[in-house]
Amino acid sequence: MVQFGSGTGWIALSDGGVVPGMAGDDALARGVFTAEIRLPVEGPVVLLDRRDAAGDEVFSILHDTVAGLSVLHRRGGRLARHELPGPLPVGRATARMNFAWDGARDRWRLEFGLLAPEGGPLQGRVEAQGRGVLALGAGMLADLCAGRGQRDAAVLWFGVTEGALPVRRGWIGPRSKVRTARGPVAAEALRPGEVVVTREGLVPILGITRHVVPGRGSFQPVLLRAPWFAETDILVSGEQLVRVQGPEAEYLFGEEEVLVPAGLLVDGQSALAEGRRAVVSGLSLDLGGAELMDVAGCVLCSEPPPGLSLPLRLLDRYEVVPLMAQLGRLPQRAVG
Repeated sequence: MVQFGSGTGWIALSDGGVVPGMAGDDALARGVFTAEIRLPVEGPVVLLDRRDAAGDEVFSILHDTVAGLSVLHRRGGRLARHELPGPLPVGRATARMNFAWDGARDRWRLEFGLLAPEGGPLQGRVEAQGRGVLALGAGMLADLCAGRGQRDAAVLWFGVTEGALPVRRGWIGPRSKVRTARGPVAAEALRPGEVVVTREGLVPILGITRHVVPGRGSFQPVLLRAPWFAETDILVSGEQLVRVQGPEAEYLFGEEEVLVPAGLLVDGQSALAEGRRAVVSGLSLDLGGAELMDVAGCVLCSEPPPGLSLPLRLLDRYEVVPLMAQLGRLPQRAVG
């Protein structure tokens, strides 16, 4: 059965809409509003602002490096203002804000920080919390996601989840051709039980997970270009492990083949940070282990279950820089 992976964590996603089942008059009593912002942001800036046609609900976010972060929410005659005093962390980086609210406990939390290169906790994180929250209406969420309202260009994406963000995982684009026992098949046409050709032989697909994620910021995918990596261009997530082989790898690491996360291969030529689409989807194949599979001539590694090892050495970020130099490629800022 095809299951939804990262996509199920979203209640709403910018440029992607609100999940089915929520009507316009529904209200979300508990959730987390997350946005990623390209810094630096000069002066006081309204990141997002939406007021419904009747003026009954207003949702607005103001960013000021010195004064701090402010979330204003008015609904049903009530007004709530949530403040995170400055100064806010700065830098030529991507920042993330999280605004969490829980109507049952009447609690809110607001945090802001810079994305770490390897993921994990926000750098320079500042936080504030308090009482007095309002439920966010589904109609307001739909309006925000549809672009009805003010959105500053610094906002890369925003979304609402019930709790933690969906985990960033390895996946391939739906049209990527996977080598199977019956020949190359587009990933979107595969079904559980299909037999994939791997380094170790024929392996059946145990399950397929569909991911729906923002196409920018920390979730930004990578386009592996032909002929450097594959026979045709293929879209993968920044976390997808790619096999790199050759004398360069053997010279540096004593291994003929190594694995590298696709996000670290971005050089502006052979691998591009793909940001043309606001929302992207991909598929990951459960092969029961970490299997090396052929995708349009590029060897990719399927994600292993917890506790199982990888078939090849996985390079750290600092090890990829000399490898890229040996390959004659100039690394750019890695995805995420």
